[in-house]
Amino acid sequence: MGPAWCWCFPEVMALSIFLPPDELFERVEGVPMTKEEVRAIALAKLELRPGLRMLDVGCGTGSVAISAALSVPGLEVVALDRDERALDLARENAARLRASGVRFVLGEAPVEPFHLGPFDRVFLGGAGGRVPEVLGWCAGLCGEGALLVADFVALESLSSALDFLSGPCPWEVEEVLQVSILRGRSLGRYTVLGPGGAVFVVKARRR
Repeated sequence: MGPAWCWCFPEVMALSIFLPPDELFERVEGVPMTKEEVRAIALAKLELRPGLRMLDVGCGTGSVAISAALSVPGLEVVALDRDERALDLARENAARLRASGVRFVLGEAPVEPFHLGPFDRVFLGGAGGRVPEVLGWCAGLCGEGALLVADFVALESLSSALDFLSGPCPWEVEEVLQVSILRGRSLGRYTVLGPGGAVFVVKARRR
């Protein structure tokens, strides 16, 4: 079966994701990046396909937006960040990796007014400490059935998100995952696993 078959079955789309390795992205101190393995999970959970519109909130280095655009021809991606340095870096990464389907926008969510919607998919990589406000803002940019995938490192941010999502809000939680990546490193003639922090992934659907 060819790629056209995969678009009909979003759960199989994960098998077709093109994931540039972390080392292909230029980085700058203070600009966060969603790591390769977490990107793979987030993009699979977003169930991307051609013709959809995706918003990446807190895009950082652009790793998620760029990977999404490279994976799915015909996907339109808008990447938002409040840090001009991050956007400059993300644009450089997009140019180097020839990801032409990404539009980079300077702004801090929730941005009002924001005339670039509506969106079918949202990836939330950073909310700047305003998790409930940003989740509500994202809902206003999406129609029924839209998917949201959010990554959290801090327990306080995860707790804030789940408190909001468990209340009378437009999102319905479908999954909550904890992802821990431990990388092997050499220690003499042995291989040991180095430390790695946990990342929490929340998937929700617009009611």
